Amino acid sequence: FVYGKRTLASYGSSFGVSFANGTFEIINECQKLLSRFDKISVRENSGIKILKETFNIEGTEVLDPVFLLNTKDYETLINNCTDIYTTKEYIGYMILSDKLGLGDICKELQSTLQGCNIININKNANGKYNTVEQWLNYIKNADFIITDSFHCIAFCIIFQKPFVVVSRSFGGNARIVDFLNKFGLANCFKESMSDITSEDLKNDFDWCKINKILDKERILSIKYLLDILLLEPSTKIKYSNEKIENIREKYEAVYAMNKRNAAINSLKQHQKEQLKIVLQKDLIKRKYFKYKILSKILFGKKREHYKEKAKLYKEKIDQIRNIMESF
Repeated sequence: FVYGKRTLASYGSSFGVSFANGTFEIINECQKLLSRFDKISVRENSGIKILKETFNIEGTEVLDPVFLLNTKDYETLINNCTDIYTTKEYIGYMILSDKLGLGDICKELQSTLQGCNIININKNANGKYNTVEQWLNYIKNADFIITDSFHCIAFCIIFQKPFVVVSRSFGGNARIVDFLNKFGLANCFKESMSDITSEDLKNDFDWCKINKILDKERILSIKYLLDILLLEPSTKIKYSNEKIENIREKYEAVYAMNKRNAAINSLKQHQKEQLKIVLQKDLIKRKYFKYKILSKILFGKKREHYKEKAKLYKEKIDQIRNIMESF
């Protein structure tokens, strides 16, 4: 869609896979389209290989755009938000794949996590997505993060939070693995939830070394952006290929259908989880009153501990009330 005397460049693009898949015709047409770019950068090493080996195009590896800002920039966003609440001492949990859940972790870790406050940092107690500021705040204040999200990992690096990342079945693992290798964090990648052990929660992160790599890569990435701004525009011929456009329309229709089906399945899963919570109503109420009483009769650290417990179960009771009102 870009033609005439223009500068055409990309920053931090991503294939999201380790190889390009397509017919000879599609690969050939993609090669023509990519060759129209004056500069191309991708955010993973595997993308550089795809550009070179599949399309015969030279590319530059840069950081994901979120790294071009520093920690203070994101803290400003958090501090300017009034609708933020964070409990004390918790493990943050963000899994994009609906097929995975905390029940998939190994029994040894389930035992270790008993009594831990585990928070879904992606959604609130009512199943609604947290705002960007709330999400950032949950990552910043977590003791540990379990995730399969690339950008959740990115902000763990920015806020210096220990984490493990789980392989996901719907793609995107290539850029995660490349990213971890860049920072010497390959041991943080797990093939499944059951591979996570309590020892992973004790992993020691060399943040000094990680920050040095990040600073170096940030300088190179900003330099790439400045180089783009200094490019002289060149003439681009208008591109047209009816057959490829028809293929794209069909692909977009299938993508939209899959996205709609995924949303329906996610809603069904959410409703199932809500029903499960409602069925635990009596148990949750008993625990709430138990911890509330203990928080009144005990003193010192134990009082604070049970006070936090009572607050947590009060939130669950409020969640059940909201769920039942929505039925």
